[in-house]
Amino acid sequence: MLPSYRRDLRVPLHLIKLLTVLLLFPFSFATAQQQAAQSDGFVDSIGINIHLIFTETPYYTNFPLVKSSLQTLGIRHIRDGVMDTGMQDYYDRHKELAAIGIKGLYVVTPDQSAALLQQWPSRVGSAFEAYENPNEYDFSANWLSTLWGSMPVLSAAGKVAGYPVVGPSIVFPADYYLLGNMSGFFNYANIHNYYAGRNPGTVGWGDGGYGSIPYSLNMAKVTSGNLPVYVTETGYSTGSWMTNYVSEEVSAVYLPRLLMEHFNAGIRRSYLYELISQGGQDYGLIRADGSFKPSFYAISNLTKLLADPGGSFTPGTLTYTLAGASTSVHQLLLQKRDGTYYLALWQEVPNYEPDLHYDIPVAPMNVTLNTSSSFSGVTSYQWDRSGNVTATDLPPGQSIPLTVTDNLQIIKLSSSAACTYTLGTSTLPMLPINMLAMDHSGGTGSSPYTSTGSCTTQPTSSASWLTASASNGVLSYTAQPNTGDFRQATVTLGNASISVYQAASSAVFVNFDLNVAGGWIQMDGTGMSNKWWAIWRNGEVHTLSASIPQRINGSVYLFDYWTSGAGGTTAVSVTPPARTTTYTAHLETANYLNVTAGSGGTVSVNNPGPQLDGLSYYRPWDAVGVTATPASGCRFLRWDGSSSLSSSLSLSITAPTNLNAVFACGN
Repeated sequence: MLPSYRRDLRVPLHLIKLLTVLLLFPFSFATAQQQAAQSDGFVDSIGINIHLIFTETPYYTNFPLVKSSLQTLGIRHIRDGVMDTGMQDYYDRHKELAAIGIKGLYVVTPDQSAALLQQWPSRVGSAFEAYENPNEYDFSANWLSTLWGSMPVLSAAGKVAGYPVVGPSIVFPADYYLLGNMSGFFNYANIHNYYAGRNPGTVGWGDGGYGSIPYSLNMAKVTSGNLPVYVTETGYSTGSWMTNYVSEEVSAVYLPRLLMEHFNAGIRRSYLYELISQGGQDYGLIRADGSFKPSFYAISNLTKLLADPGGSFTPGTLTYTLAGASTSVHQLLLQKRDGTYYLALWQEVPNYEPDLHYDIPVAPMNVTLNTSSSFSGVTSYQWDRSGNVTATDLPPGQSIPLTVTDNLQIIKLSSSAACTYTLGTSTLPMLPINMLAMDHSGGTGSSPYTSTGSCTTQPTSSASWLTASASNGVLSYTAQPNTGDFRQATVTLGNASISVYQAASSAVFVNFDLNVAGGWIQMDGTGMSNKWWAIWRNGEVHTLSASIPQRINGSVYLFDYWTSGAGGTTAVSVTPPARTTTYTAHLETANYLNVTAGSGGTVSVNNPGPQLDGLSYYRPWDAVGVTATPASGCRFLRWDGSSSLSSSLSLSITAPTNLNAVFACGN
């Protein structure tokens, strides 16, 4: 939901001082046994807000960007709205996201009927995972009586439909007390945490620590008792026209820390606001023009490193100290199923002054990680202000010197006994979203694997329709026929996993590619870069086209042909194939022909080529005829750029060619 103007009204009258920054959630730095959390549990705690109903924004006009960027981010949970709309593609697109493992929390409005609320989840199918009470409704007139009336209706609908309910988000502190404890009507508390340009571990900037994580959690208890907490909106604006904005680089530093601070505080899920900037407030991880901010890379690198899908397990403990660390050093200990630990470290201090908008230098802190166990593999993953990550192998042992900054750093600790699997190329086609494509008829695929360490793990599957086995270096997976909608499952073998995406009974996966990286093709008029994919349903007819000419990395290319029987013309109409198919547009290097005429005549070209920047381009085998025609009283003399004296030329353009016809007039 669109952040309200209050984010800009909550402006402190004093500057943040580094000396006021205290440790938010105390850790002991003496020798202590620390309990790890599941690495994938942290990844699963991340959600993001989207608005697929906003027809004038990329959320609607560029859904392929929405889908692919969510996949790249590794975020499995989105937040949108219960929309009673006739736009069928709103529902279909949520189903498409569900088919790749992305589920939704849907916000209701108070005027929606019990019948609609009970029935609505069926419109988005497996995409639906929870309802949410009205968003920031205390901005509205008569909000209190309205919420008191609507919450029982939604609570009853949730019980009938079989889905959990998230409480309402409240804007103003006094309104929590007016609403009172309504925890009997929902399953999760709800807060909106915006930090007004401050670091996520801020001690607050108002009475009672207003704005800090502990303050917000205490307010949630007023309306929700001891229910687990969702943060359904949080983030940073990077719009310089906003009062409490931060730079894009600061946002890239703060957001990974924010997610870890929330996880440390016991918050079940945090929905970032938002995926794509719109509405003039610039909160998105993606700019309004579709380009990625540094924060996009920071989050995608975080989930890529820590994702560990599979069944639940009980993480272990690790005894360690951080010698030389002050209380400003915060940490989060995670573990994957293969036994590898991931220790996240960062200085939870401000690096930006939110009122006067300047960077605050943060001095690096040298610490020593002392562990009770010796680790044979130690790797540091260091984030920077651009969201990029540098991996550095460190000397193994029990005493590891580190430098901790305000940028997130994650230390990977693995022992020689840890088993590591590496999967090879599958026999199934790979979709560009890093999922294997399985046809609706089912079947078997396999991937070769290698392993190091002591490996006895057997593969597991996240769904009963997909079974797996491993033997003699081959991981095999078998899918049952699918008579329903699209579905996705994950096969896990120790540290390695693959995702299988099975087509619905009436549809097929289609991949698109070009033989030249960086080029563009179009499907039904929508531009796509190379390596794209789509879902085609039976009975449809689609148009594929390749833009010509295209300038790619300084060279110009023309279309040659489509693979997979699509044809040899630039634009073709295609019906869905029977099985997963890749259509590749083959492009050929092209050269220009530039023909001019001097005074006394004209020139003509019998096969004008496609134009780019005012020049005609041709493939090497394209035949082109050029003719020079003198005016009355003039005669053709020669071609500048050719040794031929004929006024008519038949050419193959194998290199950039400039021709100028020279004429002579009079005696």
